[in-house]
Amino acid sequence: KKDSISGYSFNFSDFAVIAVIIIGFALFMSYKNLFTNFNKKKYVLIADENLKLDEKFQRNVEMGSILGGQKQNFNDDGRGFGLSVSWEMKLDNVQGNKNWNSKYDKLKPIIKIGNTPTIHVNHKDSTIIITLQYKDNPLYSHNPQIEIPIFTSKTCKYLVVINGRRVNIYVDEKLVKSVYLGNVPHLDIGDDVVVQVGEQNNNFQGTLNNMMLYYHPIDLDTM
Repeated sequence: KKDSISGYSFNFSDFAVIAVIIIGFALFMSYKNLFTNFNKKKYVLIADENLKLDEKFQRNVEMGSILGGQKQNFNDDGRGFGLSVSWEMKLDNVQGNKNWNSKYDKLKPIIKIGNTPTIHVNHKDSTIIITLQYKDNPLYSHNPQIEIPIFTSKTCKYLVVINGRRVNIYVDEKLVKSVYLGNVPHLDIGDDVVVQVGEQNNNFQGTLNNMMLYYHPIDLDTM
């Protein structure tokens, strides 16, 4: 068929070429997005903002938005079963219930990934508590708590790595505790899970900075 304006004659092969180009471009964009999400290594929960926590703060992020695109879960890229969380924190030196809407000795969440794992501050004992869950039989769940001491009035870098049954905890790039669990822990990493940073009316007193959630177990070089 001849175009009346340009005088150019279109035939079936011309339309076929155009169709192939359009389909090829669509496939390229689809695979580009898939590749990008597949190779995403971390999600920034708190940027370089030196966040001073108060009793109003709580940040919720749906796991579906963290995973993004075609990536269905953390561990579909062959880099091991687990996850990693890193952050910087300075804990204020406080006593008693002043400035809190909850009790001084109540555990204060740093991050809760669904129901497990969770990481809390214990102001009373100046410790960080990592709580996980695993089963060694279908009827009974274990909820081990791993504790490490923390310094007050000093900014430190923390890294928790869950790699299968092994849990490693680093402070200022030094391994301070390594625990081998009785079984592989359950991790709430489905796309309907909510990742919660802090907790309204139950926050620790201090600052948070540079909090990252990694899709897989990492080492210090990756961080």
